[in-house]
Amino acid sequence: MLSYSVQKIVIRSLLLSCLMCFSAVINADDDRDSVVQMWSAFETAIEAGEVDPLMQFYHDDIVVYVPGKPAAAGKVLNRKRNQERFDNFTFVSTQTLDEIEVHGDTAFLSGNFWIEGKAKQGDGGFVATGRHIVLLKREGSRGWQVYRDFYQALPEDARLPVVD
Repeated sequence: MLSYSVQKIVIRSLLLSCLMCFSAVINADDDRDSVVQMWSAFETAIEAGEVDPLMQFYHDDIVVYVPGKPAAAGKVLNRKRNQERFDNFTFVSTQTLDEIEVHGDTAFLSGNFWIEGKAKQGDGGFVATGRHIVLLKREGSRGWQVYRDFYQALPEDARLPVVD
């Protein structure tokens, strides 16, 4: 049998370990919630159609992997791409977050998107629907930023899959 002082040390160590595990779970939930909040604000920025607020969500080293096209690397190119879109279209966006994983200052999310672009002039427009995987980096006071964006386009009439 262990002495009373050894028992106290073992019990205190076990309690401390439990508290540390509980704290890690709470922090993981906070991190996950902060990713969800960031993604919601990102979607709102797309619908607002203003490039400066949207670009705040992009990491300096952003790379967007566009299906069938060269990767769009860097903020300058992605700013230009987004500005051209905002000059010509207004957007309605529906996105799902089917999976979020946070590992320290790196996270990824996956889900589905449906984005309708309505022409500002004339009858033109488009619907973009598909799946995406987005890698995020947390950058100090700038918070979570899109570091890599990979997406797969689906036909316009495709319905967003429902994840159980």
